[in-house]
Amino acid sequence: MPGRKTVEIDKLKLKQLIEERGFNYSSLANEIGVDKESIRNYVLNETIQPSLPVFKMMCYTFGISEDELKKKEPVAKSAVSQIIEDTRTADAV
Repeated sequence: MPGRKTVEIDKLKLKQLIEERGFNYSSLANEIGVDKESIRNYVLNETIQPSLPVFKMMCYTFGISEDELKKKEPVAKSAVSQIIEDTRTADAV
């Protein structure tokens, strides 16, 4: 759907929250107003992401902040860490 804003979520975190909070796909779907296949896809399909309103309902239902469910970008090595690693590699040669 063009123009639909989606949010890239941490799928492992979503799966963990579903299990920890005693939900299954059907019960979470009923709670936030989507079908259970949507929940299944959010957990299992890497390319399918929830819309912004669905994402916000998930966070509200789980009682978590939006940042907790958003996918985290890998943290790049800091310049200092890279220098230390380069020095260790050079010393080993």
